[in-house]
Amino acid sequence: MKRSTIFKTLCAVAVMTFTCRTAQAQLEISGFLGGLLPAAAFNDDASNVNPLAPVLGVTNIGKEASVGFSLGARASYRFDIGYGEVAPFANVDFMLNRVSGDYRDAIERLKGDPTSYINIPVLVGVQYSYPLDETFRPFAEFGLGFDMFFVGAEGWKKADDPIAKPYYKYNVNNTFAWEVGAGCFFGKFFSAGLYYYGLGKHAIDYNKKSTPYIQLAENELRTIGNWALRLGFHF
Repeated sequence: MKRSTIFKTLCAVAVMTFTCRTAQAQLEISGFLGGLLPAAAFNDDASNVNPLAPVLGVTNIGKEASVGFSLGARASYRFDIGYGEVAPFANVDFMLNRVSGDYRDAIERLKGDPTSYINIPVLVGVQYSYPLDETFRPFAEFGLGFDMFFVGAEGWKKADDPIAKPYYKYNVNNTFAWEVGAGCFFGKFFSAGLYYYGLGKHAIDYNKKSTPYIQLAENELRTIGNWALRLGFHF
């Protein structure tokens, strides 16, 4: 058989194999509910906070996060590769962490507003799962992308003395993020998993609408992370 004929035959087999795999692929839409436990600097204690005006300020912002919750959505294509299933995915999460109760109570007693933290990681990745039987299908996954970090304003917005009772707003950059996770599907429509989100090192400075406005020589850098226990619903 000529080399050209062999090459054409191999190409035809490859195309047929890819076509069959594509035809067998299943689009899966998923929704997630989760509980969050802060990690990295996100879980650090604040230092040297003025008890008379207990705002965190840029020195401590991004710390003192408490447990939180998350909502997520995902689209994935699931392929049977003969020894398990592979599912490339695109995923977005909304994560809310309030600040710790001690700090929150202290500023609210003085009629001020505590800050809160929102992360929105947008990730693409791949999941591998292996069905043990019709009910249990363990999985592991990895994703890469970026995180949008939003820091709520804190302090006293209309104070007579902004030096004694400041009001701080913050600018925060977006940065690289990643996640790893493992868990199990229970039947076709439900899963549970434990994940770690490395939400990146964010640069933070004061917004010009802060009172008083303080211009920093360098941005404060804060490394953000969250452990997440997620319950998934798959359609």
